Amino acid sequence: ASRFTPFDRIVMLILMVLGILTVGLALRGDQVGVRVINVSPPDGATDIPSQTAIRIQFDQELLLPDGRRLLNAEPGVSGTAQWNGATLTFNPLEPLRPDTLYTITVPAGLAGKNGQTVRHSYQWQFRTGHPQVVYMAPDSHGQYQLYVVDPRQPDSLARQLTEEQHGVWDYAPTADGKLIAY
Repeated sequence: ASRFTPFDRIVMLILMVLGILTVGLALRGDQVGVRVINVSPPDGATDIPSQTAIRIQFDQELLLPDGRRLLNAEPGVSGTAQWNGATLTFNPLEPLRPDTLYTITVPAGLAGKNGQTVRHSYQWQFRTGHPQVVYMAPDSHGQYQLYVVDPRQPDSLARQLTEEQHGVWDYAPTADGKLIAY
């Protein structure tokens, strides 16, 4: 009859605890699921241009759901979705409403290619800005410069955007309205 030493008993106890933990983890399965790791526009952002695309980056690629929405927007927005790896880009068909708080929700239950699912819905908000008017007009030296004015405040003064020595000859804003080439 062999006797176990106190050290042997401690080692066996540790092995039993580790075995129980391993079985418990295997039975519970994956509890993390697919995660959203980045969104654009960011949560709480303001003055977002009305031509903005909505982007969601996941920690893995998703399977395209049959008849299920990839995201929900309040107020509602129709558009097209494009995938680039694990990033979904949603392009609205029409400009977003000005001065509007949008709430975007990624619903729970979407499946990833690794077999995991989105465990909990993910929600964030952003507010669109209001349109501004950009135009060219002569400055005090007679050179054409770019100015911006808020059409909601017709009595407000225009803000001069450029101070080019030889003036501005032409300009074009980007589709999202964030930049102006001149």
